[in-house]
Amino acid sequence: MSTESFKNSLNVAVIGKSGHAARHIEVLRQKRDVKLHSVYYPKKVNQSDLPLTTNFDDLLETDAVIISSPTPTHVEYMELLENYEGYILVEKPAVSTEEQALKLKSWPDERKSRVKINYNLRHSEIANTLSRVLSFSEMGAPIFFDVHTSHGLAFKDSYKHSWRDDLAKSFGVMELVGTHYINLAISLFGPVSESQTDCCWVARPEKKVAPDTVFTRLKMRLGVIVNLFHSYAAPFYNRMMLNCTNGYWEYNGHEAKLHYPRDSFDSKGRFTAPPLVERKVLDFATIWRESLSFSLDDFLDTVRERGSFSSADFDIALDTMGPIFRARSSFTKES
Repeated sequence: MSTESFKNSLNVAVIGKSGHAARHIEVLRQKRDVKLHSVYYPKKVNQSDLPLTTNFDDLLETDAVIISSPTPTHVEYMELLENYEGYILVEKPAVSTEEQALKLKSWPDERKSRVKINYNLRHSEIANTLSRVLSFSEMGAPIFFDVHTSHGLAFKDSYKHSWRDDLAKSFGVMELVGTHYINLAISLFGPVSESQTDCCWVARPEKKVAPDTVFTRLKMRLGVIVNLFHSYAAPFYNRMMLNCTNGYWEYNGHEAKLHYPRDSFDSKGRFTAPPLVERKVLDFATIWRESLSFSLDDFLDTVRERGSFSSADFDIALDTMGPIFRARSSFTKES
């Protein structure tokens, strides 16, 4: 790689070809200064319009590598890229075990500075809106943040018996969805000081697979309480609410509404709901798609400029898995 800022096309490789990797590939192909150099897939594929390779060394010729394979393989690929001089984007979560997290945390800062662990919700208009609302002095101090997300993935044949459903490889919806919102909560309210999770097996109650429904309560170090409900066994639904001492923000998956001040009264001097101050269209499906593009832009901009990623952000991304590791450990003890 050149030691100067890139002036020509970036050569980018992707590990993985379907699922989230396919979404990365789609976005990369829309970037005019990016060449999809290679797509690493360890199994032979007969027909494809992708530049597939089974030779891992092909990836070493690139400026950047995106690891978007199944979660249990992420650390393995990062270790294979130990001497790689380019930049790495690894999809969340980067690790599957607490031991792996501790190992990655011990990496030197120079190595961490070339790796981004991608939580693309952090690059979304939802995250931007929440940060802006929290900056309003009119809202007062945050007290409580509530999230409810669900859809019926656990009933699809493609989910059953996949690695996502394998309790040895994944903690189900908490690891695949909840991790995004734990990371968002940390970015908004600081580190987690306590966590508690109740797990449910709704689609298949035998408890031999990953939980498809979780209720997680986080107590943040600054005192804010965060409640998260995530399910793969319920109809599609998305809702969030942020309560502050002087107002509240509510979101139904389509639009967000901001209400304040707390001291709002009716004609008889009784408390009444604060007036609607602002409403904003925020279509979740659109925002989720855009957030991946925004997070890739952030990554590619750093690659172009030969910049550095924050080692503190790297560690925060690993700390995000703490509540998941505690929930898994608690379930293992109960079993």
